[in-house]
Amino acid sequence: MVKEQMNDIWRICRVLSQKGRLKLLWLLFENGEQCVNQLVLRSEMTRPNTSIQLKTLHLSGLIRFRREGMNVIYRAEADPRVKCAVPLLEALRSCFDSDISFESIIRQVTAFTHERRVEVVRVLQDGPLSFVQLEDHCGMTSSALSRHLLKLEVRKVVRWDGERYALTLPKEQLGNVLLGIVCQKEAP
Repeated sequence: MVKEQMNDIWRICRVLSQKGRLKLLWLLFENGEQCVNQLVLRSEMTRPNTSIQLKTLHLSGLIRFRREGMNVIYRAEADPRVKCAVPLLEALRSCFDSDISFESIIRQVTAFTHERRVEVVRVLQDGPLSFVQLEDHCGMTSSALSRHLLKLEVRKVVRWDGERYALTLPKEQLGNVLLGIVCQKEAP
């Protein structure tokens, strides 16, 4: 991920929508600092895959590393250059502490794994809109907008009252944090 893209919440959500990356993050929450060899053993992933997944988590701003001789030591710590990383990492730690399943986390983050869904949510933050109004505001085709709205409805981020679409408050803390990040006036 290049530096300009690090703050795209939809890209970070894509990173979090993969079980192996969540498993590595959970291992860092559970065990503190870990080198790649320790993570390979505990995650039961191959060394190359572990390294790739750690690099992806690092580039998304959710983990940091330091060098100790020949070893690279990773830890769950937000990169301050990624504005949404601190609240997101705190929410993920809360999911870890509460033993929330990976499936639940993946369901919540996949609401925001596409820039167009993020755009729909940002448009709806100013109030409910009809499908036609959303089409006008978002500039999407009817079929694309329908697909994104369905994904958002299934994940309980958006609801349809028979006339208009509106945002809903997710029941889960992670969902609320994600919605708050997406609804900031400036992109995080």
